[in-house]
Amino acid sequence: MEVEKGKKMEKKLVLGTLCVSMIWAVGIGASAEVSENHSQWAEESLISSDEAGLLPNFFADRDLTANISRIDFCHLAYKMLEQKSLISENNVKSSFADTDDKVTFLANSGIINGRSETEFAPNDDITREEAAVILTNTAEFMGVKRGYYFI
Repeated sequence: MEVEKGKKMEKKLVLGTLCVSMIWAVGIGASAEVSENHSQWAEESLISSDEAGLLPNFFADRDLTANISRIDFCHLAYKMLEQKSLISENNVKSSFADTDDKVTFLANSGIINGRSETEFAPNDDITREEAAVILTNTAEFMGVKRGYYFI
């Protein structure tokens, strides 16, 4: 019984960390100071996510209160998978002409979709429903079961 409780807590922690890092932690890089462009209420989560190595380095100089692009949100999902050692060789070519290898990995893994078969639209702001789908698909890719700990 104690082992089962421990596994449940571990999965809840993974999902919680995933949500925090992808929704609130959108602006600092590994070992970086928290950007001055953030809301005070998010500072603790930003620091924790940074210390856990969950944030891409290129976020260091971003305005954390601004909207996030589709590609930046995908890079957060990729960083989470990378931190958990879940990234594998991805030799399949992307059908998107406007993206990078990280987005290609997520697309080939069933985590994200483009706006069309050939367009990802990386610089568009992400919608809440797109973010929710990416969060759900990333959690499932990590082994968190739908209906068991979320949605």
